[in-house]
Amino acid sequence: VCPFPPTHRYCFETDEVAYRLGSKGLLKGKIPYRDLFDHKGPLLYFVYAFGMLITGCSDIGIWIVFSLINAASFYLLYKTARLFFDEDSSFMGLMITIALLNLHSNSLFVSGTKPEHIVLLFLSASQYLFFKRITERKEKPVEEVFSGKDMLILGLLCGGVFLLKMNFCIYYLCFLGLFFLYQLIRKKIKVFFTNTVVFVS
Repeated sequence: VCPFPPTHRYCFETDEVAYRLGSKGLLKGKIPYRDLFDHKGPLLYFVYAFGMLITGCSDIGIWIVFSLINAASFYLLYKTARLFFDEDSSFMGLMITIALLNLHSNSLFVSGTKPEHIVLLFLSASQYLFFKRITERKEKPVEEVFSGKDMLILGLLCGGVFLLKMNFCIYYLCFLGLFFLYQLIRKKIKVFFTNTVVFVS
């Protein structure tokens, strides 16, 4: 479904044409949001530009980069499921997810090269790290399960989402926001401030 593979002569998705033009302009010394304008975050144009750079300004590079991004996202979703379920259930759940993402014409995966795909990678990585630490905590109290390094990685992933589509950052409230609230309820003020400061930085 991607508009940039070698099988297609032209890009057939209007949004992706805008991202491609912005990235091509970036490679030619144009300044985003001044010389060429689109309302998406700046990280998207750098990902597109990187794809074009690896194949000499060819669209095929965009296809390669996003194929890797999508594969990594689905791998992380599988790894997250494996924290709770067996191999077969995790694999079947992933296959059902992929099928459902492709059923509707306005689906997230209608083109394979939207900013949401990079966002999904960052969110999948964040979710995997979060649940991995929670499930392997053993004797450690749940409010102290994350190291400063973990919080820094989660903060960087959230920052990546912010540089693509800032409205998706609200997803972090679903698991990390509730975790911070839990620390406050348990009166772990020192751990709360350490975690939040590192995350926000």
